[in-house]
Amino acid sequence: MRRFLTLAFVSTILLACNNSDKFEIDGYAESANEGDTVTLAYSVDGKHLTITDRAVVRNHRFRFEGKTEKGRIFYIGHKEEGELRYTLFFLEKGNISANIGKEGCRIGGTPLNDLYSSATDSIKHYTEELDSIRYRIKCDSRPFGCNMEEHCLSGFNVQNRMTEYIRSAINGNIDNVFGLYMLVVYNSLFDADEFSRIAGNIPEENIDRENNCLYDIIMEIKNDRQSPENIEDIMNAANDVYYSH
Repeated sequence: MRRFLTLAFVSTILLACNNSDKFEIDGYAESANEGDTVTLAYSVDGKHLTITDRAVVRNHRFRFEGKTEKGRIFYIGHKEEGELRYTLFFLEKGNISANIGKEGCRIGGTPLNDLYSSATDSIKHYTEELDSIRYRIKCDSRPFGCNMEEHCLSGFNVQNRMTEYIRSAINGNIDNVFGLYMLVVYNSLFDADEFSRIAGNIPEENIDRENNCLYDIIMEIKNDRQSPENIEDIMNAANDVYYSH
């Protein structure tokens, strides 16, 4: 009996280890039609997407599952008003939720995706504050308007808070793919020397050359194949790539 229990225990441990890198995506597509297809894709060069899996929508629901060794940037593709749209997310182990609505796709349930969702919400909030201030400035430019200097100061303070929030999110997550992605997208918040220093401190094991061009960009800087003077051009190209999807 003791030998049987021991073997059962070992089998349980091995099974747990084998499932340690498993991911599951449970999705709900509000406006999808029965039989619509949802796709998973990634990009090696940052320009062209390679589809890795497809799921059929049944009763507005779809599901993906598989294995991944580390968090990677992926895209989930879905049709909205007849147009195929892709949403960036982080494919990582765990149970990922994807809620596709009329205003886009919201993904969460795992650490990196929750980080990204929280950051997106915060940046959106700051942006809405800035838009509101710009609107008040526009109105106050008319005769008998309010204090223009006060509005400008408010906008400056909001911009500073947003900048500090993004910089903190990057510096606090430079050891994972969320931080690397944010570093590339918001590179303009760092000067060339600071960007080079941050990129140079990225752990080697976090650089994944087989997935997503942001790793290649960072490695270019990390290996000093690009001088700080050229970083701005590289980062502008990176922004064009990631904002195009």
